[in-house]
This record gives sequence, C-alpha cells and structure tokens, in this order.
Amino acid sequence: MLLRIVLMLILLSTGFSFAIVIFQTDFSSHDFPPPGWTIENSNSYGNWTRSTYGQPDNPYAKGQVSISTGPANGSTTLVTDYFSANEGDILQVSFLGRRGWTHPEYSFYGMSWYIRLRLDSTNVWSQSLSSTPFGWTPTSVSIPITVTAASYRFTWYVSGSVPGSEYPGCSFFFDLDDVLIIRTANPVEPTSIGLMKAIYRG
Repeated sequence: MLLRIVLMLILLSTGFSFAIVIFQTDFSSHDFPPPGWTIENSNSYGNWTRSTYGQPDNPYAKGQVSISTGPANGSTTLVTDYFSANEGDILQVSFLGRRGWTHPEYSFYGMSWYIRLRLDSTNVWSQSLSSTPFGWTPTSVSIPITVTAASYRFTWYVSGSVPGSEYPGCSFFFDLDDVLIIRTANPVEPTSIGLMKAIYRG
C-alpha cells in the first residue's frame, strides 16, 4: 500500500505533457496552397507552387519556388494560418528541403531561404536554409515558447535577385516537402487536492 502511494505521488509530482499536431502536409493534395496555408508575394518574379515532376497525379508532390532568368528582385513566402502557443510550450518542426540552380557559376547571386516563426508581424525566431545542399535534406528544430499568444505563424521565405538576360537559361529552385509542426504543451502541475486523493485512495 505504501509503495502504491509513493508511486502515485511521483507520477503526480512530475506532471505530464501532451503533443498536438498543428500542421502536416506532403503536398499530395491538388489544392495549393494546402488548407491552412497562404502565399504572400512582394512581386511576381517567382511564387510558391505545387510541383509534381511533370505528372499531375504523382503522389510525390512538393512545394516549390522556381525562379527563371530575370532581371528581378523580390520575395515569396509560404505561410501557415495562425495558431496558439503558451509560455513553456515547445514547437517541433520537421521537413525536407533542397535548393539548386541550373548554372552553378551563377550561384553568387543573392538568393536567400529562411524558415521563420512570426508573432503577429514580428519574426521571433529564424533559421537560414540558404546552405541547404542540392539533395533532399531533413531538417528538425525545437523552439521554446516564451510568450503566450494566439497569433503565431510559421513562414518559409525566399528572396533575392535573379540574373538578367545576359545569363540565358539560368534558374533557381527551392523545394519543400513532408512538413510536420507539433506543439508539446507545458507539463501540468499537480494540485494539493490531487495529492490528497492519492493518499486517501491508498
């Protein structure tokens, strides 16, 4: 009986946490952007689109930014809908990404790719993906939340300059797939009533 009481007290004192899937997509749906996502553009030089490798019903689809010979400057952003998170929560984000260009000799042009966590209109966390290699690369990050709010959003942001017509056939691409965003809630602390019930039930 005493052992049972001790075990119950330990379980209650450590609390518990639970995980909630906020967003998940592999871009297999024909809808793009997927439900719960939007696209923000500052120009028309390039845009996030759904790519199926030339096959409309290919299940191995992806989100892609493909930018051809310019000249042009600007940005395009794939954005999740707003979601809530509380102080002490952990946001876990995983996805596959890759980048490339048709002519490596033009790679010095300033193309940037970032994943960012936005609170209202302010970026509160950012990680550059500009060094992502040509092949598919898994990325996984954990982000602690320090402010309770209902206006968080994740963004995949691409910007930069594209060479002009003096560089024929030059194009850049950024690919995104298998996005999973999970919120792990802050552990729930036990109450004195819960502890009393544990002792009484023993």
